Amino acid sequence: MIIMVGILSAIALPAFFNQVQRARQADAQSKIGVILRAQQAYYMENAQFANNLESLKIGIRESADYAYNSDQFRNHQTPSGQRVSGARALAIPRQNGRGYMGKIWIETDGSQPTVYSVICEGDFGATDFMQSKAYCP
Repeated sequence: MIIMVGILSAIALPAFFNQVQRARQADAQSKIGVILRAQQAYYMENAQFANNLESLKIGIRESADYAYNSDQFRNHQTPSGQRVSGARALAIPRQNGRGYMGKIWIETDGSQPTVYSVICEGDFGATDFMQSKAYCP
């Protein structure tokens, strides 16, 4: 009986911890999305993106698992090769989690401006993995 409980624990515990890690990562991805939408709203009101998270006034706080940041970027390359400026959002892992980064920018094709955004998942511990690109590496 004790051996059976030990075997079941050896199977169930890793699966449980894996689910906990996935939930933490899903929370980080969700918060990156919130930051990018707040950046879009900020742009509509101020004709520029916010240069810090506090200016967005959305109440996202650091957690035990992730620190969050948002700032502007300039002259980053899109998948089409165009150079754009915009804002980025970062979920910086505090422990051994995956890093997340999102970017939002506006491209003008003809006379119509279009808002683009992307969220990328980095490796474990990754922070600035998109570098000067506006697409996932």
